[in-house]
Amino acid sequence: MYDAVSIARFVINYSNKQEYGISNLKLQKIMGNTKLQKKIVLYKIYTALHYYSPILAAEVCTNITKDISEALLNDKKFMFDIRELKAHSYLNAGRLKNSERYLNECLTMSLIHSFDIDKKILFDMYDRLSGLYIKYNHLSLAENYNILGDSLAKEINAKDISALSAITKAKIYLYLQ
Repeated sequence: MYDAVSIARFVINYSNKQEYGISNLKLQKIMGNTKLQKKIVLYKIYTALHYYSPILAAEVCTNITKDISEALLNDKKFMFDIRELKAHSYLNAGRLKNSERYLNECLTMSLIHSFDIDKKILFDMYDRLSGLYIKYNHLSLAENYNILGDSLAKEINAKDISALSAITKAKIYLYLQ
C-alpha cells in the first residue's frame, strides 16, 4: 500500500519548491513529470477513499484519467493500482457487481502481464475478492482468496497484512453459523 501521509508531504514540498499548486495535475502532464503525476493521482484517490465517500473515490478514479499523460495511461502497473482502488471504493460503497468487475479485471491483469505488482496491493486485491465472496455467501471462493492473501502475507513477512488476513478468515467462518 501507499502511505498517504508521505505522499502528501512529498507533493506539498515539491509543489512549494516548484512554486505551483499541488492540485495542478494538468501542469505536470504538460511538463511530463510522470513521477509527480502518479503521486498526485494516488494522493487524490487515497484522500477521497479514506476521508470522503467511497463513491467519490470511484469517481476520482474514473475522472483522473482525463488529466494524466499518455505515458501513465499506458503504464499497466499504474492503471492496475487505479483499478484496484476503484474496486476497493465500489466494495466499500456496497456496489458489489461494479467491484467484482474491476477486481476480476485486476486479477486477469496480474496473471497476464509481467509487471511487478506491489505485494501489498496484490494482497489487498485478494482480500477484497475474499470479502466480496463472503458477501455473496460463496464459501470456497472466499476461502481460496483468503488462502492466497495469507500466503502472500507470510511470503513478505508482514504482520499488519497477516492480521488483516486473519480478520477476513474470521469473517468467513463467523457467517457460516
